[in-house]
Amino acid sequence: MNTSNLYFELTRDKARDILAAAGHKAFRAKQLGDWVYVKGVTDPAKMSNLPAAVTDEFSFLTSSVAAQADSRDGTTKLLLNLSDNCQVETVLIPSDKRSTACLSTQAGCAIGCKFCASGIGGLQRNISSGEILQQLIHLRQATGVAPTNVVFMGMGEPLANYEATIAAVRAIIDPERFGISARRVTVSTIGIPAAIRRLATEDLAITLAIS
Repeated sequence: MNTSNLYFELTRDKARDILAAAGHKAFRAKQLGDWVYVKGVTDPAKMSNLPAAVTDEFSFLTSSVAAQADSRDGTTKLLLNLSDNCQVETVLIPSDKRSTACLSTQAGCAIGCKFCASGIGGLQRNISSGEILQQLIHLRQATGVAPTNVVFMGMGEPLANYEATIAAVRAIIDPERFGISARRVTVSTIGIPAAIRRLATEDLAITLAIS
């Protein structure tokens, strides 16, 4: 496994380029994406139509589930350990017609809103786009349910980690990756004017919520 090529940190084109440079056929990138993004499979041993030479080009999950709490209403909350032992939470909230994933964008938070426990210990660090996306995979693997909606309302201020948040959004709405409609993606912010103005130039038909 190539630990320098972190799959969830890569754009679709970059992953394809890595495989092409290693001499693999173009269709292998699509097969790999189907396993990871469509089926939520990150164990190379379960990718039955891919040779090890393909999956060995990448490493997949750099985070792990430290704890899981399941509520009577079907909600599942996961506490994830990141590679440096920072922790984030992610939640899957089911309803009759949708399953909403609530994602974190920072380990801790610097804002300190009175109604939110995320800022009690302050900000540990921004998390990467790949660490954001892995939350969707962990939720899928823990529940067997593929999220239909995404809200960036977990730990942290999304627009204070702008680049990683936008990269994650683009992966989430990419039809060849997670394929969730942009209109089913909501980014919640306390209201950072410069970042909101920048977001308006991104040509993303997502919802912005001010909390």
